[in-house]
Amino acid sequence: MSAGPGRGAVTWSRRVPAPFSRLLSVAVVAAVLSLSTSVIARGQPAARPDASTSNPLPGLDSVLARYVEARGGAQRLRGVEAIRMAGTMTGPLGDEVPTTIYMRRPNRIRQEVEVDGQTLVQAFDGARGWTLNPMTGRRWVEVPRAVARRMAEQADFDGPLVDPAAKGHRIEVVGTGRVGDRPALELRLFRKSGEVQSIWLDLERWLELKTEGTVDQGGHQVRVESRNSDFRTVDGVTLPFVVEVFADGRVQQRIALDRVEFPATLEDRLFEPPGR
Repeated sequence: MSAGPGRGAVTWSRRVPAPFSRLLSVAVVAAVLSLSTSVIARGQPAARPDASTSNPLPGLDSVLARYVEARGGAQRLRGVEAIRMAGTMTGPLGDEVPTTIYMRRPNRIRQEVEVDGQTLVQAFDGARGWTLNPMTGRRWVEVPRAVARRMAEQADFDGPLVDPAAKGHRIEVVGTGRVGDRPALELRLFRKSGEVQSIWLDLERWLELKTEGTVDQGGHQVRVESRNSDFRTVDGVTLPFVVEVFADGRVQQRIALDRVEFPATLEDRLFEPPGR
């Protein structure tokens, strides 16, 4: 979630916290949608749930079916071609900036952040990731290949818990525990890329409560956690309106949505670099 500027990153002004990162908050966007999860880990997450319950674990097929139904059902989700979200992004020092997020099937994503009257952009057009920061130059910059690959994974419109086998992913049911005051089930996601992440679903509502794992930041392993709350249903689709991201237990980002819309489509040019 956080990375230094200069390698495809946005360089933030003094009024915007630097930890807003190379990907702006594409990972947070995915969590907001409950379409993907925000932490990609190599190896095992640091925290494990309490698996002391004597109740048998539910089968994976049943879990995934309940998850899809909780989000609105397969038919409704398939009917969503695009999404537009607007809200406020807050950094670790309490700085707030307006943000607008766009997604379109199958793997297009764009986020805009308004800073001092200027619009900073991070986007993936289906083939490449790019950024535009008017504070450092008027020309867009293509992000490194590894960053683009991660953006592509996070731009997966339906997310890894929908048709995982078809996408080359593998999922295991690990155990049960609690996320805050909610009973939760932990899933372990093994992506096709070889990366691993843990996902906790609410055992009663079957919505995604938390993701956890580690990211490499300059050779230092940082434990990152994303928490979803304030779930609301908009036009038959249920999603969290608040997502918070923590690094080693310290809050780094918070996105609070105030508007979600499902347009019939969004134009290609919205996701493509300007002038292409």
